Amino acid sequence: MPTQHSPRKDESHDTSAMTNSSAELATNFTNLSNIISNKFEDLSKELLNKVGSIVDRVTILEKRQDRIEKKIDEVAADVHSEIAQVREEMQEQTRRIHKVLNIVMMGVPETKEGIAAATKVMGIILPAWTEALPNIRIGDPNRKSPHPRPLRVTLRNAQEKSEALRNCWKLKDHQDLKTIAVRRDLTRKQQEEWKDNYSRERTSKMTTRQDSKRKRNDNATSSESQTRAVKQHKAGDNSIMEED
Repeated sequence: MPTQHSPRKDESHDTSAMTNSSAELATNFTNLSNIISNKFEDLSKELLNKVGSIVDRVTILEKRQDRIEKKIDEVAADVHSEIAQVREEMQEQTRRIHKVLNIVMMGVPETKEGIAAATKVMGIILPAWTEALPNIRIGDPNRKSPHPRPLRVTLRNAQEKSEALRNCWKLKDHQDLKTIAVRRDLTRKQQEEWKDNYSRERTSKMTTRQDSKRKRNDNATSSESQTRAVKQHKAGDNSIMEED
């Protein structure tokens, strides 16, 4: 008789096979998940490292760019400063050239009588001057000041200017002109330089006088000390003679 299989045994076998297959699939899935997870983690680390390296390079480049831009700004500032200084120096030299033949009279009243007095001054310091004296004033005509504005006189050449300034000492003999002073026509920068030089010279002279006075006092003190010592020595000699 043919062998008959039991339905229960077949079902049990199928169930066991399915269970084993499911477990195997689960294991394979878990392993695959772990592999994928590990691979993803490795890729993530590698990607993060590359991104970090790129960020570091970008940071370095930005710092270099900042240094370069700062250097460019410094150079540009220096160049602008040099250009400004050169421009100012050129303007200063231009102003000095425009004033090179000028003299200025201080204390000349802004009246017809003042111009007449200035004309008399010109006749004293520059006898060859025969031209009418123009009333050219320096400064704002609307300013509030008790002092008259300076009077500017332009001469014909440097020789006339030199002669006029050289003869200013002659004005001291004219009491009616004692309020008028003559000087060179200076730019603002020249005036500041003149004031600085005058201040330094005055300080130097005061220091020299103080040193001389201190030296005289020291010499006087030393002389008094020597005189006192001589007197004491003589007194001692007299005492010895009296004892003898």
